[in-house]
Amino acid sequence: TPTFSPDGKVLAYSRRNPNDFAAAAVSPPRIYMLDMQTKEVAPLLSDSQKLGADPHWSSDGKWLAYLAPDRGGVAILNLDSGAETVYPTLTGEVGAWDTQRSVLLMSEAQEQDGKQIDHLFLVDPVKQTSQDMSGEGSLVQDNAPAWSPDGKWIAFRRNELTGARQTLTKQIWIMRADGKDARPLTADPAVDYSAPSWSPDGRYLLYHKLPLKGPNVVRSVWVMDPVTGEERQLASDGLLPLWVP
Repeated sequence: TPTFSPDGKVLAYSRRNPNDFAAAAVSPPRIYMLDMQTKEVAPLLSDSQKLGADPHWSSDGKWLAYLAPDRGGVAILNLDSGAETVYPTLTGEVGAWDTQRSVLLMSEAQEQDGKQIDHLFLVDPVKQTSQDMSGEGSLVQDNAPAWSPDGKWIAFRRNELTGARQTLTKQIWIMRADGKDARPLTADPAVDYSAPSWSPDGRYLLYHKLPLKGPNVVRSVWVMDPVTGEERQLASDGLLPLWVP
């Protein structure tokens, strides 16, 4: 999971080293940093016993969020001071940094009315606050948030667990940066939608579709105009699309 710092000077990635007891593929992951100018490599953390994977930079390059499997959550590290806070979650997702502010939107698993729910929480590492953006008490499963380039909108996946729109699949939704005006962009219960990603200019959303049944169950890549709702297929038998920077 390599990812460049916003200024392109440092590459953060997770590494698994083989040992006498296990191959690299099943060894515990740790995060390393590569200086692109000097080519020097160093571990992110001085404590080699702490694990880490899937690093995500904040937009200003001052924070790094990553999965901390040994500590049961997402760790947010201040790269200047070394201060770190772990936010519990079992979803296995780091989340997404706001494109304009140093706040992280992450998914947290909970139980409510005997049902497993995943809500999106807006974490401010400076103020040490966490705000439920999915709506307190809502029986939904939300994950895979993506901020629009201007930071005004959030696209995400949602599965409603009750009501008229209850399905077995996750649809693509959108809401404002403050969590208001949440609405679905797709409503096809026979199709599961992947994590959406915004085009660099903020005009389109990119994702793949997976039909749950039928004579031709094939993933396909699509693009949507979130304003008009118009969809266009880009490729058949494809998945996990990415925008070219």
